[in-house]
Amino acid sequence: MLTYFPVPYDDELLYSCVARYGCHTGQAQNQKAVVRDVWGTDSAVAIPDLPSHLHDFSDNVGQVWQISINELIAQFTLAPLYFPFLSVQQTREIICSMGSKEGGKIHTRAGIVASRVPIPTRFRYCPQCLEEQSTELGEPYWRRMHQLPVIDVCIDHHCKLEDSAVPFHPKQKHHYHAAIHECHSLQTRRVDLTETEQRVIEYHQELLDASLLEGLGTNRWTLYYQQLAEGCGFTNKSRVQHERIHQILKQAWKGALLEPFCQK
Repeated sequence: MLTYFPVPYDDELLYSCVARYGCHTGQAQNQKAVVRDVWGTDSAVAIPDLPSHLHDFSDNVGQVWQISINELIAQFTLAPLYFPFLSVQQTREIICSMGSKEGGKIHTRAGIVASRVPIPTRFRYCPQCLEEQSTELGEPYWRRMHQLPVIDVCIDHHCKLEDSAVPFHPKQKHHYHAAIHECHSLQTRRVDLTETEQRVIEYHQELLDASLLEGLGTNRWTLYYQQLAEGCGFTNKSRVQHERIHQILKQAWKGALLEPFCQK
């Protein structure tokens, strides 16, 4: 059982906390020791978005950080981004897998593997956030909001997120890379967001902050979108006009944040 573990920062990934533990204890170059210390096993894989082995982690840090499995998932992973769009059964199975040593099917159950929306290929960061973290906290860290699919803008500073040197799902499956060693560019690229783009990013932030860990189910979403289509006049004899909606969205998002995802 650990007698020390870093205090998590606001909007920090659990992955990032573990990486900082390695730096604080002088073991950044001995990742096997980091994995063994934190997880109590050699088999835990360094997964940033939807990690497993959380029961082992909770037990191992319990002396210095008393936190439940659900709290870990809700506050320090990307699960709240996906869970509202899954069924109750799917979310329960994912939570069970994230707590267990068997995490192989988590991304498939969450719909990430089959999704047309690509996940980031590398850890990302905001140069201004990085400077603020280093000045105010003494070290930078990986934020959840900066690792979301589609969203490549920092909502706090209205600038482009930069790719770090670290692959989001690297071949080194047991290595935790700390932000302090991997973020090299401090050049800020400003972005002028439209009101709609700003709102889309804020919705993503609200999903993470809501920490909802129970799926709403596809039936509820189907009903919601049917009612929305009817209210906007996009139905014909109670049938949703999907092609018309697609063309309107495609035109509305031309040259904007979501344009790549309005293609068929």
